[in-house]
Amino acid sequence: MNNSDKNLSVLQIEEELTKSKRLLVQALAEKESLLRGNELARFVPNKGGQVEFFAQALSYLRCVFSGNRFGKSTAGVVEDASWLLGFRPFYPEGHLLRYAGIPEDGVKGVVIASTWEKVEDIFVREGDPSVDDRVGKMFKYLPAANITSTARNQHGVISRINVSSVIKGRVRNSILCFNTVRSFLTNPLGQESSDWDFVHVDEPIPEEMWNAIARGLMDRGGKSWWLMTPLSEPWMFHAASNMEISSPDKCWTYIGDTDENITLSEENKENYFSTLSEDELACRKSGKPIALSRLVVSNFDRNKHVLRGTPIGWSSPLVPPKEFMICIATDTHPQTPHATLKVAVSPRGDIFVYGERFQKGQSRDQIRLRSIF
Repeated sequence: MNNSDKNLSVLQIEEELTKSKRLLVQALAEKESLLRGNELARFVPNKGGQVEFFAQALSYLRCVFSGNRFGKSTAGVVEDASWLLGFRPFYPEGHLLRYAGIPEDGVKGVVIASTWEKVEDIFVREGDPSVDDRVGKMFKYLPAANITSTARNQHGVISRINVSSVIKGRVRNSILCFNTVRSFLTNPLGQESSDWDFVHVDEPIPEEMWNAIARGLMDRGGKSWWLMTPLSEPWMFHAASNMEISSPDKCWTYIGDTDENITLSEENKENYFSTLSEDELACRKSGKPIALSRLVVSNFDRNKHVLRGTPIGWSSPLVPPKEFMICIATDTHPQTPHATLKVAVSPRGDIFVYGERFQKGQSRDQIRLRSIF
């Protein structure tokens, strides 16, 4: 073989290699496109709160109170989509959680956000999930082939998605609706007439709104999941905590930290969290309800904890029974008035705060004496 033949062979090999590389890149791109179009099937829950959220699929109420960017909306949408389809595709056939808690027949569910702008931005922004990272989470995780139609409200936002699937040889038709806190505040009675198989609460909502919506769960024996950063509506944390204590088989709660989302860089987290106050940090990173960090008594309720009139057995609102133990505490301050608190403790442990005094410029002993006498 002469040199020209050798050169030709080398060129042919290089051309074939280039062609093969091009085909490989194209195949990988097509595979990635297919995978991105089937995000639900390849979803992997974060270790910790997300894993536990799906593991508690049989609970009537599942609550995640978490920091920002924990992945709460994603977990909620994945569960929504799974209920609409009739199974959780990211668990293999035979896995206990593939069908756990999901009705065999089609379902009707609702997702509640704060405003219609949030509904569009988080859930229903349209686009092709195979090429667009900004597409709404519902269209990212709900396979397009299963969406039969959508409807818009007067704001032009998608407010209803109809879904069809085939489960075990049966056609299954489901409906997903969206609603907002703002809509409730405008028309409170608008929540009263609907019935639901599931309710997904994505942000804190007024107690009156929950009472109206939860009524619709009774008709279908439905379930609910609350996933939120608890910046407001402390009643939700108290209700969930009390229910978990009284009915642990029906309610599951979880306090989630932003650090559970392993996709976030430490630098980006530090840049954001370093700007927050201590209260905001506890809420936006660690999921602690912000209202609780501002109260000495975390579950204080004026209607429940403030007595009016004379307590039973007391001679007057300021004179407890003799068998009560009296405790006095003084908190001194160099500038603001000193604060003294008087507490009466009954023999069975009931605590009554019945006196307080704010006095500036005196010694602690003088204040205590004035409080006693």
